[in-house]
Amino acid sequence: MLGLIAAMTLSGALLLILEPGPVSPPSTLFNLGAVAPSNDLERTLFDTTPAPQSGRWSAVVICESGSIGGTAQTIAAEHQAQGLGGLGYHFVIEDTPDTGEQVRAGFRWRGQLPGVVMTGPYRDWYNQHAVSICLVGNSNVRSLTEGQLRNLTNLVHWLQRRFDIPPNHVSLQPDIDPTLRPGRFFPLSRFRQSLLRPED
Repeated sequence: MLGLIAAMTLSGALLLILEPGPVSPPSTLFNLGAVAPSNDLERTLFDTTPAPQSGRWSAVVICESGSIGGTAQTIAAEHQAQGLGGLGYHFVIEDTPDTGEQVRAGFRWRGQLPGVVMTGPYRDWYNQHAVSICLVGNSNVRSLTEGQLRNLTNLVHWLQRRFDIPPNHVSLQPDIDPTLRPGRFFPLSRFRQSLLRPED
């Protein structure tokens, strides 16, 4: 009997040790495309710990997941498997049949932590100083949805206003990594025209 108890105790301890931890803390959901700007939304978006400092972020970089489907949770699982410690982006803009186009703020945004997914020769600077936004999709294969683009534009506007980010510091990942090319269906000129100028 003592042997059985000892074996069960040892097995239980091994299972606890080998059990994988959570992929990353749950993300916070926003729908920036469906509501008018408001003080409540601004408070929620920038309700982070620590509070975002005015000079904390100097740029925004927009990436794509490269997959047609997916969520912040599936991307977080991929990043965890790659050894990145969970979701590497600050925000993910989803497009799912269940929830539609939603913005999810990851734990890196809520904790004002650096991103870990930038590529290119200046990736270290961009990881430290740029807010990373991932669009779930692949604009080499098909267009992003209007809802995703609306959410992206609104989110970038909030970030530009809060951190005084000029339009020339809002980049697509191919802008900072010469090995990448913008997706042929990404509305590049339309997006660049939508960015806020200092006089706005």
